[in-house]
Amino acid sequence: MELSYEKGKNLIREADVLLFRAGDFPGVGWWIGKYTRSSYSHAGLAHWEDDTLYCVEFREFVGSRKYPMDKYIEEKNTIDVFRSLETIIAPCVIPGEPPKLCYKEYNFTADKAECVINAAMNLIGTKYSYWTIWQMLKTYIPIVRLRTKIVKNGEADPKKFVCSTLVTYAYRKCFVDPIPFLSDEYTAPGDLARSGLFSYLFTINS
Repeated sequence: MELSYEKGKNLIREADVLLFRAGDFPGVGWWIGKYTRSSYSHAGLAHWEDDTLYCVEFREFVGSRKYPMDKYIEEKNTIDVFRSLETIIAPCVIPGEPPKLCYKEYNFTADKAECVINAAMNLIGTKYSYWTIWQMLKTYIPIVRLRTKIVKNGEADPKKFVCSTLVTYAYRKCFVDPIPFLSDEYTAPGDLARSGLFSYLFTINS
């Protein structure tokens, strides 16, 4: 569903995931979308301050910042809005003789959303990591990919963050890992769209 920004912005909640559609060839966004096999080139988190909606993000050439959504709409961006599931019930095993099956419930509350945004806001001013982009790119290059070190899940370094890394880091820290068994540093915007944690709501256009 497509909505104008004026009609859709009040439906957006704190910590919703904002995925930006890849632009046209030969722009940077087009290349990111092609290499990551998705329609997206950028990701951020929705954050309200009074009546102003911001995108908290890591942006190339800029670094981590909060940027007014009004300006993104003026710049003719097309943005898909995703929201975390409110409740997740996951199976688990309790050690013992014999081991027992259990179920753990996770609830995404307003406090969890605030935690996600605070984790992201605490990184404002951090530089964008072109090293991480190069590492991700190497995983697509024949032969070179064989020598690329795979970073284990849960070892994210804020000095190596890019846009999608911020989203996975903040959600993993405050709620659950959006993409288990994939390091934050290797997460691309399209991976967030494929995550079972987030559901598509609508598309914002100008």
